[in-house]
Amino acid sequence: MLSLYHANRLEDLADQLAQNLKHPSGSILAPEIVAVPGSALSEWLTLHLARSFGICANTEWLLPARLLWKIFRAALPDVPETNAFSSDVLAWRVMKELQDPIFIDRFDPLRRYLESADALRTWQLSRQMGKLFEQYLIFRPDWIFSWEAKMSRDWQGALWHRLIKAGDSRHWLRLREQLFKTLAREPSAAAKLPGRVSLFALPGLSPAFLEWVARLADHTEVHVYHLNFSEGFWADIVSDRERARLLVSEGEALEPFLETGNRLLAAMGYVGRQHLSQLMTLNAVEHERYVVPERKTMLGVLQADIVELKEESQSPIPANGLSDRSVAVHVCHGPMREVEVLHDQLLDAFEQDPDLHPDDVRVLIPNPADYASAIAAIFGSASGNRFIPWSLAESSVVRENALMRALDALMILPQTRLDARRVHALLDFPFVRSRFGLDDTDVDQIERWIRELGIVWGADAESLAALGVVLDPTHTWRGGTDRMLLGFGVGDSGAIVGDLLPSAPGDSSLAEMLGRWRTFLEDLISLQSRMDSPRTLSGWISFLNEVVDEFFLFTSQESDALVRFRQTLASLGRDAKAAHFEGVVPLKVIKDALGKKTADTVGGRFVGGSVTFSRLSSGRCLPAKLVCLIGMNASDFPGRENHHGLDQMAAQPRPGDRSRRDDDRFTFLEAVMSARERLYVSYSGANVRDDLLEPPSNVVEELLKAVRARELEAETDKRITRHPLQAFSRRYFAKDSDLFSYAGEMVPHALNARHAPAPVFMKTLSPLEPGSCSVAPSRPSWKDPKNRCFSNMQGIADSCLLEGQVNQQPRRSG
Repeated sequence: MLSLYHANRLEDLADQLAQNLKHPSGSILAPEIVAVPGSALSEWLTLHLARSFGICANTEWLLPARLLWKIFRAALPDVPETNAFSSDVLAWRVMKELQDPIFIDRFDPLRRYLESADALRTWQLSRQMGKLFEQYLIFRPDWIFSWEAKMSRDWQGALWHRLIKAGDSRHWLRLREQLFKTLAREPSAAAKLPGRVSLFALPGLSPAFLEWVARLADHTEVHVYHLNFSEGFWADIVSDRERARLLVSEGEALEPFLETGNRLLAAMGYVGRQHLSQLMTLNAVEHERYVVPERKTMLGVLQADIVELKEESQSPIPANGLSDRSVAVHVCHGPMREVEVLHDQLLDAFEQDPDLHPDDVRVLIPNPADYASAIAAIFGSASGNRFIPWSLAESSVVRENALMRALDALMILPQTRLDARRVHALLDFPFVRSRFGLDDTDVDQIERWIRELGIVWGADAESLAALGVVLDPTHTWRGGTDRMLLGFGVGDSGAIVGDLLPSAPGDSSLAEMLGRWRTFLEDLISLQSRMDSPRTLSGWISFLNEVVDEFFLFTSQESDALVRFRQTLASLGRDAKAAHFEGVVPLKVIKDALGKKTADTVGGRFVGGSVTFSRLSSGRCLPAKLVCLIGMNASDFPGRENHHGLDQMAAQPRPGDRSRRDDDRFTFLEAVMSARERLYVSYSGANVRDDLLEPPSNVVEELLKAVRARELEAETDKRITRHPLQAFSRRYFAKDSDLFSYAGEMVPHALNARHAPAPVFMKTLSPLEPGSCSVAPSRPSWKDPKNRCFSNMQGIADSCLLEGQVNQQPRRSG
């Protein structure tokens, strides 16, 4: 049986899920299976269900692809644990096939590309084709079956045909058919399926996946929980841009049939419209629960109009207007100022509303990595009454990125000469310092030693000779530290010992620290010689684990980054094993593969009792009293499409195809609809260097357009606050200013701030009167026009203008 639940509030969908879970289906020991779009929603649901039942246990939260594979493995024999048709595994399978010169020579475009390609470019092509083949499996099943039926003249089709013939051929489309044939032939096989499957708030599914859902519902309970923002049927509404395009292509006769419904919903809801139209094709029992927000604030009016599918002209505005701050936009100079302003605005919000708590606030950012350092600096340094409990949901990812940056610096050692800047930069990572027993003070002392010793680059005399360079090895790492070690032994006598001049060691207590530094350098030099050797993938995994143990030491609070890194390495090994890839891999390939695998890892936990900063795509639909969207810059959001010549879907688009730009626009709409009381938006709208204005994201402009349509333009202008460049601006502390700041330490700086400089011109220039002039007096103006302007129009004497100039020797007269 298939049940479809519609609601415009996530809380109501979660309540419906809780209501359904009260009634067991199948064995009481069997886990509940719930498919969710990501870990953020699964954590939120876990807490919501725990509040309903007192506990939430024995529930499996799965991504849609994992759900598919779990059911295939439960009901069908010999389905492997790792999907051989995931993009990560396909990349290695393609890499393996591209080693065959006979296959490559059959296709000129492929041959021409690979003729000039090294191992890295071949890997990058393989990885890209792995992603495309995964997308073809989801959105172009007809292409897949056509390519499998016969050898294609297109090299992509031929490559897919070869993959199927050479390895595992049971991708999810084949397993889907095998599953339903088995269930039709053996009804008892349905007992192996989960008693109930729930799909919760999945934003967009392919037609092929929804067909699988519909057929699965014939054999077990399937519940689809749809976050539907409007109680009206809005699958066929069009945006103003779509209307204009259709009228041009189809003619004016189509105009009576083109409905906009709600302009904000039509403009940003394309992904939701497509999903709704696909859900409507399911033969499901439908349940609806819509709650229309109260129209007491501008945010309430915007949301109510969307729920009721109303135009702004149909929306009743209270007679006293909506001079509230439920929708506010802040324009700042860069990420640091955005976070500083946010901190002050949150302090004000908590002061104005005693019922608002830190965990009622959610801050969403398109790319948290761009703001992580500013967040840590501003929120992490606040104390006393200005302290706000906060957490960065991506903090483990940020720490993992630091680990990857350090590992990346180690992995590129074979391409370097061990120059001083690059080597010393490794000690900027605290987990590297910890491994070798060094602290910040030690690193400062080491930096002074490097300058005093004149160390520039190179390990020792042998490394210089290997590079064909004839230089004095005194200024290499071993040469410099040998001089210091000798200095500790014999002192600074000025006499040459052997071939070395001992260096003044300074305080003898530094000897132990010098030894630790020398150990770091010796390990680094040894690693440089070992790193460049090609290895199999399993060999690389063992080697990189050893490198991490040798150079990094994490605290217990930071150990999650190390655990995730080891999991990523293990996952890389499983991918290659599933692809039966056993070839030797050069350093630059494993470096790229590991970097991309880490970047694709979904991570981050939501901590209760604090203001949570998270990626916009992770927390977009999670409800909160105050939703803050920062980093809403035109250059960053929505993201740009990344189509390339390999993507055949881009050349032949179909309804339901994914678009990053459309996904981002719908994500913004979800965030707007998840705000229960206030919506806060900020962007970097002024350049830090020249103060030139920069535009916000077009979704912000559309939001403001919708607001302006519902109130006087002057009221909308009050919602937009433009902040000065510095946090210590006098405007924050002036009595008659709308701006404010809780940063008391900025007051002295504001009082000492320089006033605006006096104008250069004391009076404006008078209009130029018509008249005549001779050539002679005008000649000096050709040489120095500004002097002529000052002299003739401003009344400044020539003698003043000459003051301070270098005197020239006068010509001798007579």
